[in-house]
Amino acid sequence: MQETAQSPKNPTYAQNTNQNGNSLKYEITELNKNLQKLTHVNRKRNVILRGLLNGVFTAIGASIGFALFLTGFSNFMQTAASIPLLDRLIERSHLDQIIEGYLDDFERPTPTVTPIPTVTKTPPTSTPKPTVTISPTEEPRDTTTPSVLVD
Repeated sequence: MQETAQSPKNPTYAQNTNQNGNSLKYEITELNKNLQKLTHVNRKRNVILRGLLNGVFTAIGASIGFALFLTGFSNFMQTAASIPLLDRLIERSHLDQIIEGYLDDFERPTPTVTPIPTVTKTPPTSTPKPTVTISPTEEPRDTTTPSVLVD
């Protein structure tokens, strides 16, 4: 019996295709397109602009979320007065007095404080060297060499 090895009908097609059935040339061109898109997205200017926009929209979203939370909490507090158990808890904790105190502090005008002017002294740019003045009766001495007393 003669055994023959089965070879693919089109060897170049079988070697140049991947699991999806796409050719390697097609995959390489798609990879190059994706790399070009990535280099465009990761440019310094685009990264800075994206960071600024993310920061702005995060702040706006947080503000809207906090406003919605405060609205819901204030509606809950208004309806809590009609619930006897919560009404007793609010009275015992003096929560309504605390809130009114904070509102009074908030509405009270703050005094204006005028800053005390500060005097700044500028140091001299160079310090003068002391000069030795010799009186007419004194004789100049040499202070650099030591003097030796001889008996």
